[in-house]
Amino acid sequence: MINLIFIIPYPELESKVNEVFKNHPLKARLRKRIEMRTAGELDDFSFNAQSDVIIARGYTACGLHKIIPNLPVIELPITAYDLIRALNECISLYSPKKVAFIGNYAALVEAEELGSVVSCDVQSYHAASVDHIDRVIELAAADGCNAFIGGYSVNLACSQKGLPSVTIRTGKEAIMRALDEAIRTVEVMRAERERSEMFTTITQTAKDGMLYVDTKQIIKACNPAALNMYTGHKKNVIGLSLQQAFPFFVKPTASALNAGTELPNQLIRWKNNIINATIHPVIINSRMTGIVITFQDVTQIQQVEIQIRKKLTDKGLNAHYHFENIIHKSAEIDYVITKAQKFAAVSSNILIEGETGTGKELFAQSIHNASSRCNGPFVAVNCAALPESLLESEFFGYVEGAFTGTAKGGKAGLFELAHKGTLFLDEISEIPLSIQGKLLRVLQEHEVRRVGGDRVIAVDVRIIAATNRSLKQVTESGGFRQDLLYRLDVLKLFLPPLRRRSGDAEVLFLHYLDLYYRQVKSTIPTVAEDALKLLSNYQFPGNIRELRNITERLVVICMDKEEISANDVQEAIYPEELPVKKQTVEQSLYQDEERNFLIRILEESGYNQTLTAKKLGIDRTTLWRHMKRYGIRRP
Repeated sequence: MINLIFIIPYPELESKVNEVFKNHPLKARLRKRIEMRTAGELDDFSFNAQSDVIIARGYTACGLHKIIPNLPVIELPITAYDLIRALNECISLYSPKKVAFIGNYAALVEAEELGSVVSCDVQSYHAASVDHIDRVIELAAADGCNAFIGGYSVNLACSQKGLPSVTIRTGKEAIMRALDEAIRTVEVMRAERERSEMFTTITQTAKDGMLYVDTKQIIKACNPAALNMYTGHKKNVIGLSLQQAFPFFVKPTASALNAGTELPNQLIRWKNNIINATIHPVIINSRMTGIVITFQDVTQIQQVEIQIRKKLTDKGLNAHYHFENIIHKSAEIDYVITKAQKFAAVSSNILIEGETGTGKELFAQSIHNASSRCNGPFVAVNCAALPESLLESEFFGYVEGAFTGTAKGGKAGLFELAHKGTLFLDEISEIPLSIQGKLLRVLQEHEVRRVGGDRVIAVDVRIIAATNRSLKQVTESGGFRQDLLYRLDVLKLFLPPLRRRSGDAEVLFLHYLDLYYRQVKSTIPTVAEDALKLLSNYQFPGNIRELRNITERLVVICMDKEEISANDVQEAIYPEELPVKKQTVEQSLYQDEERNFLIRILEESGYNQTLTAKKLGIDRTTLWRHMKRYGIRRP
């Protein structure tokens, strides 16, 4: 709502104002108050706090500008049409020889040209204020003017002197123009006020210190955060020089003023503090007007970083799933859940075997949450994702200075992080033999020694290991220590593949279908019977993970369809792809030669990977990848 005060000098104008308001397209947003006053009747003028703008004419508008400087005053303009109407009325009434237009309106500059149109001598006279009107009338009379045209104040003065006069009356077009200008003015002011309040709120509530100084380094703005940091001034510093309040910013600010470019991330030492500051020039119309300085205490930044890391770590040590989150209807999974719930009641180590995508970590988290360790951490690690060179330090941690690039204070290993909780070792079969012996010792002794350390740390951790390979077969082939297998394979849980879980494929499909359609905020289509049959008959070599991918693909394919057909399912299961190139005999022979060559160099080096990598001119990580690729393990 826009609240307007419309001040009119004569009664007849009120009807025109009301008519313009009534027909204005924005009338629902306008609330008006009409007052009839002359320029000499403003001493007792009052307005309420809700007033947004005043519209007035001539000398009244000038007077309001002086007594109400904080409220916008829109001057009701005098148009050429208004002048013509007044001049025609004057000629009709008085047949004057010479007419004087008196006022301070900008439109009066056009008045003299009107005389040639109506064959009358016309002269305009400027009266800066109401106090000048009498003198200007006398001057015009001395010039031979015998009729006068002006505003209400001019007409009143002429009447007192017995001189013929006509009042310039405002037309509807002028009222409409003033009203539109008033609306634009209020909208601009409100937008500016909102923007100003927004910036004030941002600067006043920001945790970073913010300063604005002019080109002479005088402080023009300072937020509370800046005032609280590095200054002895407890009160306002506006108007002080940068040298007085923040002397450590004088030099970089001078550099920014000279260079005219931003100086980001300036590390400034002040007493016992280190400050990170950005010095940014403010350039308006290609001219530098000042400098904005934003800064932080580096110590505070470090503390925030520590808190963020801690929160992120905490989030990573939580198990989110429970047995009730396992979606199924098959008797096979009912049996596995019942068995897993029994395992959860004890603290023995568990080995979970199952194909890729059968939900091994889902069961591991559920067992943890159903166990007495549910309030402890759940730490998960994919053993195949870490190179051998990092596994030892990740598992057991390290002390400061143990090797190049160690963190200050050292780092806790996964066993320490999992203390009083569960350590989930996914793809356990991929752990190198060199680490298996150390892992076995931790499981036997329940204590770890950090890399480079001389102190043992007691740990209470339950191990849940998982593999998509037969660990017994890997052990028989020499890739896994038998004594470690016995430590891990205390309780065994086998997860059947999806193709052996009667009815679960359909249940899981409908669950993920609902999930993905909710994400895209679309209506779930019906699923044809033959589409469900095709899905149920599919073998799902990738198990639940593959089913989830197929479902997500179907949602995209059938985004605008009312039914998912068998053809849609067929397309999602068997997307078109490039033909697989068969390996040539030459490629196979080359790979065999490369593997044999790698084994020979390893044997010559006594399977010392550092020495082997040096002979081959590669790093240990690359060597580890080649060994993993060709299935080469240390004997």
